[in-house]
Amino acid sequence: MRKFQSIPFRKFSFYPVFVLLTLVFSVSCTDYNKVVKSSDYTAKRKLAVELYEKGKYSKALPLFDELFGVIRGSSTAEEIHYYLAYCHYGVKDMLLGSYYFDSFVQNFPKSPKREEAYFMSAFCLFKESPRFNLDQTSTIKAIEKLQAFTDYFPESNRVQEATKLIDELRTKLESKLFAQGMLHFDRMEYTSAITTFEVLMADFPDTPRREQIYFLIIQAQKSYADKSIRSKRKERYEEVLKYYTKFAAALRTQDLADKASILNSEATKLRDIYSNIDNQ
Repeated sequence: MRKFQSIPFRKFSFYPVFVLLTLVFSVSCTDYNKVVKSSDYTAKRKLAVELYEKGKYSKALPLFDELFGVIRGSSTAEEIHYYLAYCHYGVKDMLLGSYYFDSFVQNFPKSPKREEAYFMSAFCLFKESPRFNLDQTSTIKAIEKLQAFTDYFPESNRVQEATKLIDELRTKLESKLFAQGMLHFDRMEYTSAITTFEVLMADFPDTPRREQIYFLIIQAQKSYADKSIRSKRKERYEEVLKYYTKFAAALRTQDLADKASILNSEATKLRDIYSNIDNQ
C-alpha cells in the first residue's frame, strides 16, 4: 500500500500583509491630508460625507467645521450644518452637539429636519446629564428643552420618547433631593432634613418614596424635639403630632405605621409632661 507523504508545514509570514496594510494606511492618510490642505471644497465635502457615513466622525469633523465657515448662504449650508451637529454628537461632545442642533433649528425654520434637530438638541443635553449625586444644572436644562420640544411638536412621534426621558431626568433630580435630605438627617440637621423632604414631596408628589419620606419627617421632628432646649420642647413635640396626623393615613406599610404610632405616643406623653411643667 502506498504511503501518503505529509506536506511539510511552512510557517506563514505576516510581514508582507503588515507592509501592505501600512502602505494602504499611509496612502489613505496622505489622501486625507491632501484634501484637508487643499482649497477644493467640493472634494472636502465629498470626503467629509464619506467619512461620516463610515462612522469616522473625528476625521469628518474638521472638514465639516471648515466647510461650515465658508458655505453660509449657499445651497449646501443646511446639509453641512446638519452633518456638523451630528459629528459633534458622534465624538460625544454633547454641549457643542446641542449648540449646533439648536442653531440649525434657528437658521433653517422651514427645513424638514427641523423637528429632528430640535429633539437632538434636547437629547444631547440629556446625554450630558451626570449621575444624581453631582451638580444637576444640565439635567434641569435638559428637562426644560425636552418639555419645550413636546410643547412645540405635540403631534411628533418623538413625544413619547421625550416624555420618557423627562421622567428619567426627574427621577434623577428626586434622587438628588432624597440623598440631600438623608445627609442632613444623618448629620442630625433635622430642620434642614425636614425642609428638604418637604420640597421633594412638593416637587415630586408621585414619588415611590412617599411613605418612607412621611415617616422620616415624623422621625426627624421627634429627634429635633428631643434635642431641643427645655423651653422649646412642648411646641416641637406638638409639631410631631401635627406631622403624624397629616401623614398617618398614608402610612400603609405596617412596620412604618407601627413605628410612627410609637413616635406619636411618645411625643404626646412628652408634650403633656412639658405642658404641665410650664403651667406650674
